[in-house]
Amino acid sequence: LWAMTLQLVEPQFPRWINDIEAADLEFGIESSQDPMRIYVAAFYFCSYTMTSVGYGDIGPKNVLERLVSIGIILSAGLCWAYILGE
Repeated sequence: LWAMTLQLVEPQFPRWINDIEAADLEFGIESSQDPMRIYVAAFYFCSYTMTSVGYGDIGPKNVLERLVSIGIILSAGLCWAYILGE
């Protein structure tokens, strides 16, 4: 779902992949063109968001990404509450 936001937002608007791509371009890698790199970055973001680690190196940059991020955080919180409640 997080990776899908890249397809739903126009490229001229800021996107969460921009910072990763800027860092990878130093090594000649275009992250936004490689599905595996997008998947790994999205999985990394969702993993640290759901576990409440929150490194902050990847974050939402536009309204759609913020809404998806809120959904991820709320669903992860509900899952943790259910697990702890059991």
